[in-house]
Amino acid sequence: MSLDNERENATFEVEEMTYILDGGKNQSLKRRWIYEAHEGISNYVHSETPRESQIAHAISHFMNVHMPHFEKQYIPKGMDMQFMSDARMTSSPLTINFGVFSSTMRNQGSDEQNTWWLEKARIGKLIGCYAQTELSHGSNVRGLQTTAHFDHETDEWILVSCLF
Repeated sequence: MSLDNERENATFEVEEMTYILDGGKNQSLKRRWIYEAHEGISNYVHSETPRESQIAHAISHFMNVHMPHFEKQYIPKGMDMQFMSDARMTSSPLTINFGVFSSTMRNQGSDEQNTWWLEKARIGKLIGCYAQTELSHGSNVRGLQTTAHFDHETDEWILVSCLF
């Protein structure tokens, strides 16, 4: 039986259930609008394309779709960033940037830190990340050794990660 047939035979209003699951009608409409902005874009998830090319393609497409809104000072709220990064962004660094990194900064950063970091992350001027620190989660965390030093000439932090 197809999904359409299942929906037709449901004993409840499918659209109303969708609104409940999405957090309301407005959230559903927004999610659909965001997803539809990505319609027609090739999804390389199961192709022979190298992962680096997949990521570059996904990031480029994401920024082309969303940058006009960022430039108009649109500030995502609620589940917007989740919807934006989920729509055709399978396993992209932007999922981490807009999900884990941005939400952690927003909740744990000072006003000064958030003013500097979140605005840049929001418009793609920097891509945030996170470090997995719990043993037994992720891949060989015990063997991961990261060093950081400040380069005064470039005024930047240099991070070097090695897996032993």
